[in-house]
Amino acid sequence: MTAAPRPGTHTAMTPTPSPPPVAVIGCGMGRPQFSPDAAAALAAASVIVGGARLLAAVPGHPGRRIPITGRLAAVCDAIDAASRAGEAVAVLADGDALHFGIGATLLARFGPQRLAFFPNITAVAAACSRLGRPWQDVPAVSLHGRTDATPLFAALARRGVVAVYTDAANTPAAIAALIRQRGGDAFAMAVCEDLGLPSERIRRLPLAEAVAVTAAALTLVLIERTTPPEVPLHLGLADEALLRRDAVFTKAPVRAVSLAALAIRPGDVVWDVGAGTGSVALEASLLNAG
Repeated sequence: MTAAPRPGTHTAMTPTPSPPPVAVIGCGMGRPQFSPDAAAALAAASVIVGGARLLAAVPGHPGRRIPITGRLAAVCDAIDAASRAGEAVAVLADGDALHFGIGATLLARFGPQRLAFFPNITAVAAACSRLGRPWQDVPAVSLHGRTDATPLFAALARRGVVAVYTDAANTPAAIAALIRQRGGDAFAMAVCEDLGLPSERIRRLPLAEAVAVTAAALTLVLIERTTPPEVPLHLGLADEALLRRDAVFTKAPVRAVSLAALAIRPGDVVWDVGAGTGSVALEASLLNAG
């Protein structure tokens, strides 16, 4: 029989081992290309997670496969279960996982302590390298699976250039038509298809031609202003800069004072009650970098 512990003593508890970190591996553009550290993490994995295209790109890997289909919550549950069971998990991500990729979802679920990131080239970097253009000043927005084009127009208004991730609904042609509807003929579009694949194609088009273009599913576009804006952005836009059908609207001096007093910051939500022609709300949306 095991002797009972004496009074004043305690039995040491064995700490529960932490799950091994999940390797989140950026695959870059086209055929996956890995750094030595990323390749080692992938080789050590007993479970690999990714979309169908990326899983098919590593046919010789012996690990169990978890395809990314349907709800990401279910995929995260499967990753968590495998990791807590002591299995080494590697998640394959297009481009770089932390640039409009699965990295943000994984961070929200697991936190940085349970993840190890291996970066790679993004579609924006690859596109700009093909175009021979520095990209430190190029904001990027994603319309992949999204319906709100506000970030697109905000970037064009403030910076005159934007890189856009597309999808089956927000195609290059649809995006070009959307910009032209807002009077954006002073822009050109570079359509960058299948970056890094044998079918890669780069086309530079005026928006008038881009509205009729067809493109592959894996496409990023770069939209850039070709002529200076007629009205440079500033507080209290001239009345003539606003398209309006009503002679009654808030004039420039009142708009300037009102907007200065509001001191709108990025991320603020502005309600223009009784907006009328909406001139204050319009200028507020242009000035707000959120």
